[in-house]
Amino acid sequence: MDEVVTEHRTTDIVDHTEQVMTEFVAELSHLPAVVAKLLADHTPDAGGRCRTCHIADGSGRVWSPCRLLRFAEAARALSPVAIVEPPSARRGHSRRSAVRSPHAPNTASAR
Repeated sequence: MDEVVTEHRTTDIVDHTEQVMTEFVAELSHLPAVVAKLLADHTPDAGGRCRTCHIADGSGRVWSPCRLLRFAEAARALSPVAIVEPPSARRGHSRRSAVRSPHAPNTASAR
């Protein structure tokens, strides 16, 4: 008898979790700027790992697609508006690359 109760409770938890995640994605689909940011920040690196998500024990980064990327992709599919990543956030483009190197010649005009 205890096994049936335990199994029933586990099924309830799984069903509730799926319902909450479905509702989360539906709400997220109405926030195109948030979805675009998640899509940009959680792209895989050359090694196939999320650029943002780290494993809780500090041993490295999680494999891509991470959960947030999956949620963002699902939200983009549901979104009533087109969601496009900003050009500076697309793969291969880093904000850091736009920062001027300290070794580059100074092209600013003298005051």
